[in-house]
Formats: sequence, structure tokens, C-alpha cells
Amino acid sequence: TYARSAEYARFWQRLGAGESFTDQFPRRTKAGKTIWIQATYAPVFDATGGVSRIIKIASDVTARRTAVEDIAKGLERLRDGDLTQRVEVSEVADMALLGEAFNRTVDDWNAMIGRVANVTRIVQTIGETIRSSADDLSERTSTQSSALGQTAAAVEQLTETVRSAASEAQQAGGEDADEAPEHG
Repeated sequence: TYARSAEYARFWQRLGAGESFTDQFPRRTKAGKTIWIQATYAPVFDATGGVSRIIKIASDVTARRTAVEDIAKGLERLRDGDLTQRVEVSEVADMALLGEAFNRTVDDWNAMIGRVANVTRIVQTIGETIRSSADDLSERTSTQSSALGQTAAAVEQLTETVRSAASEAQQAGGEDADEAPEHG
């Protein structure tokens, strides 16, 4: 389909006009499989300056392209918060370095998040313990305050009873003094 497109026709017209191109291009094999090539298409000029033919120098970069796409997908999933994504380590040496680094980074982030979750649980436990201790202290303070109030009321009642008894004793002592005979 691409070979019959207007874009493909323009590509060859530009080559015929003397332009050269270097890029990655998808190509179909005879078996129908899509591969990627890194290619340079360059015109060869004749003695009059006209394009006599086109030279293509190409390398199959399908493995590299697949590795780049896999890492890009992994990064997209990572951006979405998916820390389960792993990439297949490429057979291409420099892409293997990137794939291994990606997988190690995801593993390290998982470990770090595990440590953060553990610290969060510890902080929650400490918070619950502090809240429980504060509730206990509040209850004990309330109980002690109530007991002190009851003690103060009892002391006041006892003081009143002692005053009353002292007053009655004074009155009784005064009456006895009035009834006593005088000696003389």
C-alpha cells in the first residue's frame, strides 16, 4: 500500500531531484513480516549533473526498534504508576543496558515503596498507641478529678459536722455553767 502511495512517489521524486535521506523505514519481507531498516538513500550523479541511479545502504534495526518501543511502553506504564512492568532485555548490547537499567529501577522503586509502606504502618501504630494512651490519661484524669471533688465535698461536710458539734458543745458548756451553783 505504501509503495503505491503519493508519499512514496514524492520520496522518489525528491531522490530524483538530488536529495538524499537517512532514516528508519519499515519494510515488508517476502514472508509478509514487517522489519525496520536504518537506511541512507543517496543519488549518484552522472557527468552532466543528472541523477543516474540511487544507492541504498541499509542495516536491519528491527531488534533495536523493538527494544526502544518496549522501553517506551514500559516508561508509559511506569508514568501511570504501574510498577509491575518489565521489559524484555534486548540482544542488542546497548539496548540491553537500557532494558536492564529499566528493570533494576522498577525493582528498586518497588523496594522503596515497600519501605515507605512499612514506615507508614509503624507511624500509624505509634499514632494509635499515642491516641489510646491519651484517652486512658484523660479517663484517669477525669476519674481523679471526680474523686477529688467527692473528697472535697466529704471534707466540707466533715468540717460542717465538726463546727456544728463544736457549737453544740459550746452551747452545752454554757448552759452547764449557768446551772452550776455558786460557792461562796
